[in-house]
Amino acid sequence: MEPVVIEFLFYEPCPVCPPSKLYLHNNQVVEAIQTEYGSKVLVKRIDFFSLEGQEKVEQYGIELGCQNTIVLNYEKVIGGYANETYVRGVVDAYLYELVHDVSVIKVMPSHSVIVVGEKINITVTLKNAGIERRALKLTFTATNP
Repeated sequence: MEPVVIEFLFYEPCPVCPPSKLYLHNNQVVEAIQTEYGSKVLVKRIDFFSLEGQEKVEQYGIELGCQNTIVLNYEKVIGGYANETYVRGVVDAYLYELVHDVSVIKVMPSHSVIVVGEKINITVTLKNAGIERRALKLTFTATNP
């Protein structure tokens, strides 16, 4: 199992200034997750205004005023005050492959007996138990037994 990558794009105005509340909060969230999950997560702390940080800002479409952003597995961007419970849920979803977890719950034809050449409606119920939105294209192929 690959570790979940947590990129913390941090910013502190100066080493002698009191740290911002946002930095303290998000740093605490990242540290708590790193401590609990151990080798299951790989934390990368990246200075927001460094060259690498600015490349990440562009890559993820982060606005310049959104320092102290957390990015999970190179795709899930969490700006502002990170909700630790939510971040843990996303990490768990990545670890247990629940990010894109779509399943078919029910398939219901409009008729129980279908005549060859007859048009019918088929209702398909899906469940997304993952953490990401999904756009799906369903294709049906009819066969004669």
